[in-house]
Amino acid sequence: MNNISTTIICFLIFCSAVITSAQNGQIDSTYGNYGKQNYADFHPYLYSIEEITKLPQSEESFLLLGNIISKDDEGKMWLPVSTFKNDYLVSEKQMPLSETQQNFNLKCAIASTAGYASRFVIAGGRNGNLFLKQFEVDGTPVDNFGIHSEVVRDLGSDDYVSSMVRLFDRTYVVFARTKNKIVCLKLDDAGEWDPSFGVGGKLEFPVSGDFKVYSTITSHNDIYFTTGIQQLRKMNQYGVEDLEFFSLANQYADLKVSSMQIMDDGNLLLGGNELFSPKSLILLKLTPDGSPVNSFGNQGKTLINYQGNFNTINSVRIFKNRIFVVGGIDLNFFVAKVSIDGLLVPEFGVDGIVKIKYGNSITTCLDINLNNNGTALLMGSREGWLATARIKSGALPTVNASISAEFVCPGDIFQLSATGADSYHWVGSDGFESFIANPTISINDTFSGADVLYTVTGQNADGFSDEAQTAVFLKNDIEFSYTEKLPCFGSEAGHLVKILKGSNFDSNIQLNYNPAFATKVSEDDESVIMAFNFAASPLELSFNDSEARYCPKTLSVDFRTHEAILATLEVNSIDSTCIGVINPFDESDPLTYLWTNSSTGKIAAGLSAGPFEVTITNTVTGCTATFGAECAPVLSSDNLQNSINAIFPNPTSDEVSVVLDKSFNDASLMTFMDSQGKIIVIQKLNNQANGIYKINVGEFSAGLYFVKVQNTENKLFTGKFIKISN
Repeated sequence: MNNISTTIICFLIFCSAVITSAQNGQIDSTYGNYGKQNYADFHPYLYSIEEITKLPQSEESFLLLGNIISKDDEGKMWLPVSTFKNDYLVSEKQMPLSETQQNFNLKCAIASTAGYASRFVIAGGRNGNLFLKQFEVDGTPVDNFGIHSEVVRDLGSDDYVSSMVRLFDRTYVVFARTKNKIVCLKLDDAGEWDPSFGVGGKLEFPVSGDFKVYSTITSHNDIYFTTGIQQLRKMNQYGVEDLEFFSLANQYADLKVSSMQIMDDGNLLLGGNELFSPKSLILLKLTPDGSPVNSFGNQGKTLINYQGNFNTINSVRIFKNRIFVVGGIDLNFFVAKVSIDGLLVPEFGVDGIVKIKYGNSITTCLDINLNNNGTALLMGSREGWLATARIKSGALPTVNASISAEFVCPGDIFQLSATGADSYHWVGSDGFESFIANPTISINDTFSGADVLYTVTGQNADGFSDEAQTAVFLKNDIEFSYTEKLPCFGSEAGHLVKILKGSNFDSNIQLNYNPAFATKVSEDDESVIMAFNFAASPLELSFNDSEARYCPKTLSVDFRTHEAILATLEVNSIDSTCIGVINPFDESDPLTYLWTNSSTGKIAAGLSAGPFEVTITNTVTGCTATFGAECAPVLSSDNLQNSINAIFPNPTSDEVSVVLDKSFNDASLMTFMDSQGKIIVIQKLNNQANGIYKINVGEFSAGLYFVKVQNTENKLFTGKFIKISN
């Protein structure tokens, strides 16, 4: 088949009941020839008793396969695969089956990949053996599947694969018919049979009569399948049957099964004909253990009654919130729309059912392709032709969103509103989420964006959805910054706060405070200075815009003072005077010093006997602290001229000389310690003829140091000196 021709049938007779709703089952007259299309060169012979397979390629396209074999004059055999896009047949590929004449009996096809199919496997029989072959969607055989893309197995009779499922681990379970048995087998993605499946690599069931096996798989890899026109079974992925399900489910399965689906709630949905009359079509919902779901339809069942003949269900598809049932009634296309609860949707067609005639032709609908735009393509056979029709499958909602305020501040209460659907889901760019139509909300203080976009998705009863958006903009804050001037340590008044006005801080901005606890010192175009004391702490200020252009702000400031100036004061006696050393704990700010004798450094020499003071001033804050002590000189009779032990110069900036008598020799040790008693250095004496030992202390930090010298006879000399800065 190299060309695709379309035969347009000029006389189209619609069902006698006129469908008036534009969104509920009416023929889509924009499609094909008044809503219908016929493909005479697509020869799905006996499609009325065979199954077609639809493999999705994208939202707009799918592949269509059937039990169709074509061959050329040389005997080569091909599988025609049609590509539909936007509900029209746009191309057909000839996929190679064999180079020579073979006896094929194709029964099913299945996608080899999750989601949109990129590969697929066809299955059935060839020359009396099981036959499977894998293709890329472009028609290329997958060479690493089986042997050169084919898997063949002889079960000893006229064998064929009747049905198959793909597990989530990319393996396959096939249901083969051989003599009076159904044999379940498992193979991997490379086409290798699994010997651990079932018992010895297979699971067998005795059967009688000619029927198609229907199968489906759950998200847990449990497999439901039929072994008779009304016999249901269940097994796990390892080939172990659930006998309790078999016992219970078959008490309720009073229908000739022609469709199996797993619903979103995990339950099993069966579709088929009434056993003893072709006039009623049945949907039956069972739990995983095989008991009926009595809340579905009427005691677990939905009956589609028509006073006609040759009624059949060929396919059941679950789409969004609806179940679509297609097949034939009185040898015409029919489609029924059922709620997810098993009730016919009366607004669809006539009491939930649409019939479509193709003149006087014998037709039956085999499958349905449901689109997100609210249309559905029906596909079936029309006396050897492929016939299609497009209907309006559901109403699309038009969702509108609004907001009660355009500009808000964090914490302001406002309301979102949505219309046009039955259920809603709001999501905000600030993390907000709600499932009601008109939520009342506010924006959190921690949100830092300039606006918040709210998106609402509305869904109608059919499950179709639409989106709408609205936004709220956050007002700018009143702009200001502030600095503080702290009082000195010990003060309980005089804490000043200077408010620096920002670019939008104009005459309409109001500064509010309690005059009983704070004082406005001054205000000009640039700033406001406020004062408060310890008893009124904290200072509470609020800023408001009289024209509501900006968001109000508050400011809270605790009363604080500068840290106290802390220091240690050391006093050392030098003959008849004293030397004072002041050591501040924190010198991160520049400090000045003033002693009683007018010295201005950290070390003051020549302090007279009696009380004295030193005042430290922080030149940054202006704060002061005064420390006092007493000079009490200790007079010594030791002197240098009589070669009595001594240390000089004292104070010193770089070198100190220690005078020792001859009882101290080279074996004596001299130890230097700081005012905390920490040893700075220990060294042996070098023999000096005149008994004067010079030591370089230029690297020592400024401060008071102690010297200890001990000879081998334990004679001890101690002294101290002041090291001043270089």
